[in-house]
Amino acid sequence: MLKDKIIRLLSALVSIAMAIWIFLNPITYGKGNLTKIDLISNGINEIMTGGGILLKLNSDIIINAILFFEFFIFGIVLMITTKIYSNKTLKNIFFPLFIGLFTAVLMTYSARKYSSAIYGIESIILMFEGLATGIILFLLIEFIASKFGHKKRIKKSKYKKGR
Repeated sequence: MLKDKIIRLLSALVSIAMAIWIFLNPITYGKGNLTKIDLISNGINEIMTGGGILLKLNSDIIINAILFFEFFIFGIVLMITTKIYSNKTLKNIFFPLFIGLFTAVLMTYSARKYSSAIYGIESIILMFEGLATGIILFLLIEFIASKFGHKKRIKKSKYKKGR
């Protein structure tokens, strides 16, 4: 009983901590603070050029990939939290979708207001796509696990009761 309460509390805290981290992240990646992103894109470009790929990545592509994967992981974390609190994840899918979209809008607002990062509706759509991809992947894994999981199967008897 205590173990279940601790797991519930930890899952909620992880979800809240990830939402706060996502919310505060664009403030650190403002336009004047792109040196880390530029270093990452330069490193990837060097690796790709050395491998014979003639494609150049700029910092915008890296930032969009980071946004997508942040919300992808956030969608999975929200679905795990939903699964812990309720066994009917498909019925309660509104909760992770609403929280994820609310976080994306709040993050975009904070980035535009408090930093020089420029996020718009395209960024919100990208974040929501990452969130939806994480949720769909979680539901797919849950469906496969429920269909092919290790369940004890009870064989029906050939004989009817009473004979």
